[in-house]
Amino acid sequence: MEVKILHRNPEEYKNNPGASTYKHSRSVDPNIHLFQREIEYKRALNATKIDKIFAKPLVKCLDGHDDSVRSLCVSNRSLTDLYSGSCNGFINIWNVLNKTLIKKVKAHEGFVRGLCVSHDEKFLFSCGDDKYIKQWVIERGSGVGGHEDASSLAADGGIGSNSFDANRFPANRFPASQPSRGEGALVASQNMQRLNLLSDEVTPKKIYVCKSVPNSIDKHFSEPLIISGSQHLDVWDYYRNNAIASFDYNSEYIYYVKFNYAQRNLVGLTLSDNSIGLADIRAKTPIKKIFLKYRCNALSWNNMNPKQLVVANEDSNLYTFDMRHLKTATLVHKGFVNAVLDVDYSPIGNKFVACSYDKTVRLFHSDESRSYDVYHTKRMQHVLCCKFSLDTKYVYTGSSDMCIRIWKSCAHEPSGVLSNKEKQAINYRNKLKEKYSSMKEIRRIRDHHHVPALIKSMSDKKKVMLEARKRREGNRVKHSRDPHQLPLPEKKKIFVTEQ
Repeated sequence: MEVKILHRNPEEYKNNPGASTYKHSRSVDPNIHLFQREIEYKRALNATKIDKIFAKPLVKCLDGHDDSVRSLCVSNRSLTDLYSGSCNGFINIWNVLNKTLIKKVKAHEGFVRGLCVSHDEKFLFSCGDDKYIKQWVIERGSGVGGHEDASSLAADGGIGSNSFDANRFPANRFPASQPSRGEGALVASQNMQRLNLLSDEVTPKKIYVCKSVPNSIDKHFSEPLIISGSQHLDVWDYYRNNAIASFDYNSEYIYYVKFNYAQRNLVGLTLSDNSIGLADIRAKTPIKKIFLKYRCNALSWNNMNPKQLVVANEDSNLYTFDMRHLKTATLVHKGFVNAVLDVDYSPIGNKFVACSYDKTVRLFHSDESRSYDVYHTKRMQHVLCCKFSLDTKYVYTGSSDMCIRIWKSCAHEPSGVLSNKEKQAINYRNKLKEKYSSMKEIRRIRDHHHVPALIKSMSDKKKVMLEARKRREGNRVKHSRDPHQLPLPEKKKIFVTEQ
């Protein structure tokens, strides 16, 4: 006689104590899951509140400069290398992983206007007020070295070597202070540490002489070329003493230059006559030039969308342009109350960071007009430069209070290694927040940011002025003789003319 029985494998429905995942038995019967939308909404609201509670964006403040930090540069391949230039002519090389200063080099007389690392990670280029562009040899683990051959660099742990001597550059470069020694002894020990960093004189491998002071510098992504912006746009070869090409824009000065990552011979630049220019270094003449109402201080290309660029303007806004249609901005990014000084896209192109003269740092999604986060501290002064890290998890900013600050690009994101269970919980909360992002209470909590009282009052005044201007324009259109006249869109207000 055959007897049919139910046979189940316990491993399919029982939990193993040593497993990293927990198995849940779930029924899809709607009569069991009552008030599902209400429960999800409450979870999304709690997740939004938790993000605000546990938001700690500031990771570290790097002290080592004696003047305002004017320029920043990150490595093309390494997550730990950071280069900074100050207004007194010094270049500092940092290890971001250990948060220590590796080397300090006296590079220029006056401001260090720009820094860039070559595409092959062998050289660091700097430009300054002394009309020089200097080429420095990058030594792995020890920062910047002088004019040495490959054999000596390999023997000394440089470019040709994969070894790193931890005894030469220990992680605790700045030992902890000893209160019992007294304040005078502590100051003396700090001075000795600075002397140790400056003990080895470093000479540049090569010096290029410019006709005028270069304001900015950038490298080609695949060829041994660099560009500099001064009274002309100059193209330099690593192995030649003079510029191989020069572009004249009939402007007093070029403020910022930047290579396109995809169209690698295309250059974007901002000029002192309130204009933006495009140039192809293979051609003999510039491509295009448009004039705006106010001056642009910096620009950045989107690595994932090569046709898109964002410019930092003096009118406290940022404008995203499509290089094929420069007469109209595709998006206007607002939030600052003073001139925007620098901007940088993340390597994956979905967000960018901008810094302003109003002592704040704002992070924007590339397709949104309002910033999703605002960073500020009591001690941070005018923020002059900013950069994204290669892994897009951190942001570096340099300010006039002689400090470099490391921020999280997502303030509530936990640091360190996460288990699978934690990752699943975070992904679940993110999906809930995205699903209910349009709800009034969730949107109010998410978009609210605490800012200093001065910025709050200036924002309120700016809002009143913009509303009054909008009302005047509406009345002007309403009482116009032309019945078909429409108010000018804000995306077109910045544009003046094209050349």
